[in-house]
Amino acid sequence: MMKSKSTPGRRDEETRKPRRMGCLAYLWDRTRGLRPHAHQAGALVPPAGRVGSRHSQVGSMQASHSVDHPSRGKRFVIWVDRVGGFLVCEGSEVSLGQPVPGVDIPILGDLSRRHATIRRSGEGYVIDPRRETSLDGRPLTAATALCDGQLLKMGRAVALYFRKPSPLSGTARLELASRHRTQPPVDGVLLMADCVIVGPGPQSHIVCPRWDQQLILYHRAGQLYCRSPIPLTVDGVEVGTQAAIHRGARITADSVTFVLEELADETNAL
Repeated sequence: MMKSKSTPGRRDEETRKPRRMGCLAYLWDRTRGLRPHAHQAGALVPPAGRVGSRHSQVGSMQASHSVDHPSRGKRFVIWVDRVGGFLVCEGSEVSLGQPVPGVDIPILGDLSRRHATIRRSGEGYVIDPRRETSLDGRPLTAATALCDGQLLKMGRAVALYFRKPSPLSGTARLELASRHRTQPPVDGVLLMADCVIVGPGPQSHIVCPRWDQQLILYHRAGQLYCRSPIPLTVDGVEVGTQAAIHRGARITADSVTFVLEELADETNAL
């Protein structure tokens, strides 16, 4: 993530943070088919101007529907131009270990074939160690709840940070803290629950510092969709601000381009 510079614009950026948070809360409530809370009404009205109007468009585009979760643990990689690649795991439980068939998050390191598993539990996550595992330096012998910012260590050297950047989304992110690499090599792993937020702020799952928009990937009726406050182009065709997308698609929104690469579905092959 890029740190804000020590310039006069920093003060303006700080004042915009509560407004962004309010707009994101409104967007998320609408995505889940909920009405905004009355006490949030004042914070949900963005200021006049270009940025404010774009956030207004995000909220107005949300249709009332329930978010569905895929029943199978498929995986794909999001390659974001000038940002990096992110492995997305759609299952509610993922395994970590050596790069062998059946492992959702393969890591090139001194690990067991299935070293540990992480699963969603309610609104949080739990890690179940199968081999030598520690959390913030504390050895684990049983299933343990994970919290944002904790350091997970497997074996003698493989280390990852657990992140849950947005309180409005159940999606979490794993970041390698050691010199090891995943297979395929990516910059982070997303445990997709309800949606993936792509944007410039620290509460985004994929942070794009050079973009001033927020884009959301989510599931509905077993299909992956993309929403944006500005028109999208999918595989060279303009599709408006919302579109069903497929793995292998190339999506462009303003100056941001990303590609979805589907991986072989080996999560159930043990």
